[in-house]
Amino acid sequence: MPANQDLVTLLRSRAPLILIESAEEGRVIEAFRHAIAQSLRPLHRWSITDGLRRLDIDDEESESSPPDASMTLQAIRDTKTAGVYLLLDFQPYLRYPMTLRLMREIVLRQEAAEHTLVLVGAGYELPPELAAQATRYELALPDADALAALVREEAFACSREIGRRVEVDTETARAVVRNLRGLGLDDARRIVRKLIYDDGALTPADLPELARAKHRLLDREGLLHFEYETAEFANVAGLARERRRRVAARARLSADVDGRAQGARIRRRDRERRDRFACGAPAQGALRRSVLRGPSRCRDARGDIRPASSQARASRSPWRTCGSPRPRTDA
Repeated sequence: MPANQDLVTLLRSRAPLILIESAEEGRVIEAFRHAIAQSLRPLHRWSITDGLRRLDIDDEESESSPPDASMTLQAIRDTKTAGVYLLLDFQPYLRYPMTLRLMREIVLRQEAAEHTLVLVGAGYELPPELAAQATRYELALPDADALAALVREEAFACSREIGRRVEVDTETARAVVRNLRGLGLDDARRIVRKLIYDDGALTPADLPELARAKHRLLDREGLLHFEYETAEFANVAGLARERRRRVAARARLSADVDGRAQGARIRRRDRERRDRFACGAPAQGALRRSVLRGPSRCRDARGDIRPASSQARASRSPWRTCGSPRPRTDA
């Protein structure tokens, strides 16, 4: 789809008021020149210096209306043929009641043809009476092909001016095009022209200046700040000592965890040995010593040593007492 297809659609739909906030008047006029060929409507331009002139026909001797804003709007309202009117820098005149009323009559099509008024400029604040009927439109930003063509044009223009061939590094040109994405064509042209005319070449040494120019362009209101030379994080005072302290603390924590795990394994092994001993298995090693050195335990009729849990259960049974023989039941 062409880049100006949305603009053609607006013109074909007979939108009464279009607002374009852009400082690139040349691009706006060129876009309307291409779009008007598909809508077949007269194209006019108004400015305070030249008045009202027609743009869709190349007639330099065509008469122009006086530059007065109110008289221009009256002439547009009285015109019976529907047309497109580019009003450049028209915002200061919107605060006058006469101008505002004439614009409302044209926009609302009161005793007027289906004209399309286009407000072109920067920082527009429409009155509430016109904001409801206005349609905002933004020009498409240049793509990579357009920016590459711009770099070639500026290099060729510089070579003709200085009388020698401009050296352009291919990789640097590609990096310049990548960094200029998102900027308007006029802003990109100014940056490229400065890079090329600075030393008559486009080399990798121009990339830092490109970054600075782009950030200055984006920081017009002072909201952004870009550090061109930054220190490394490793140069922060005390960072190496803090890193060693953290490594040592992590090692101690790992050692504590390993020691607790080993202690838990030892306790689990002793508990298993105690269970085997309680079941009648012969005691071995440290378990025999702990059993012999532990508190005295009761023996049953067969002379076996019972653990404390067995003693407690035996003491609660009326048939099994410590030292008394187990009652037998003869078959």
